[in-house]
Order: sequence, then C-alpha cells, then structure tokens
Amino acid sequence: ERKRRRRIPGGLIAAVIALAIVLSAGFIASRAVYFVGVGTDGFVTLYRGVPWELPFGLDLYEEVYSSGVSDAQLTERQRATITDHGLRSREDADDLVRQLELGRLRS
Repeated sequence: ERKRRRRIPGGLIAAVIALAIVLSAGFIASRAVYFVGVGTDGFVTLYRGVPWELPFGLDLYEEVYSSGVSDAQLTERQRATITDHGLRSREDADDLVRQLELGRLRS
C-alpha cells in the first residue's frame, strides 16, 4: 500500500498569507491612531487604537491617559466633540484633551 500525500492547494496558501498580511497591517496601523472618549470611570480619556471591540472582549484600543475632566462637566457641544471617536494623530488628540483641561475648548 502506498501512502497518499495530501497536497494543499497553492491558492489556499496564498489566501492565508494575504489575510495574515492584511491583518498585520491593520493592527500596525491601529497602533498609530488615537481617539478621545469617556472612560468607564466617567472621565475624558485618551486612547490609542481604534474604537472597536471584537467578540470575546478583545478591544482594539488601550487607555493612554485619563484626564481630570469628568463627563458631567462637559457642555453638550464639548460632549459631542469628545465622544465622536474621530481618529486623530497623537499630537491632535493630546491637544484636544489639553484644551479641554485648560477650559479652552469652545462650548
């Protein structure tokens, strides 16, 4: 009896490699963006990553800085700006939180 070897189709291998490249690139890109939101403690928080959560509790973001400004202190306009979860550069996100902390963010 001869053993039969199973061959894995080249297209399947190429598809798996392409998927791994896309997922890796997406992960790396998500580490380069920031957003501002309100943390579970109710304070304005700076996050790195994208504001998405995957199944099984996997977050695509991490907390970088929690300010001393609570959600309750925000005007409706400030709250809309803070909770829009727009993706920003680190400098832009830092500036937004700094302006809020200094009371310079337009009401």
